[in-house]
Amino acid sequence: MSEPAPTELLALQRAFLQTLHGEADLLQSCVQSGGLSAERRVQIYRNAYASRLVEALQALLPQTAAWLGAEAFEAGASAYVAEHPPTHWRLDAYGRDFGDWLVGQDPDWRPAADLARLEAALRRAFDGPDSAVVTAAALRALTPADWLQLAVSFVP
Repeated sequence: MSEPAPTELLALQRAFLQTLHGEADLLQSCVQSGGLSAERRVQIYRNAYASRLVEALQALLPQTAAWLGAEAFEAGASAYVAEHPPTHWRLDAYGRDFGDWLVGQDPDWRPAADLARLEAALRRAFDGPDSAVVTAAALRALTPADWLQLAVSFVP
């Protein structure tokens, strides 16, 4: 059996992801086997994919998950995952709008939504780009006139 060309593999991967999101139907291309039906095998992948996304949200928003409790968080996260598939290949960017989504589901969840927004903001702050470090040598090299021109700028 020959290897698929890179463009064919990329197209197959995209179609598979679209099938997981319910946006396409790859079932006609599935190889039939003596075991589970193609529909059942795709459903297993869909469930596993959604479960991993819920787990990712729980890892990214642990305090929000604790605030809501396991059952409520899992229900909310599952509904969020069904409506919001990831748009980036890195999962650390996933769920940044979970707080906004949460309060849109139930205004009584505003405290948990605020906590989710705070957790997402802290994650972005810690994952922000590095800035140049001020060294002791650089400070010693400054002249008195340089000190008058210095300004504080915050790290992103």
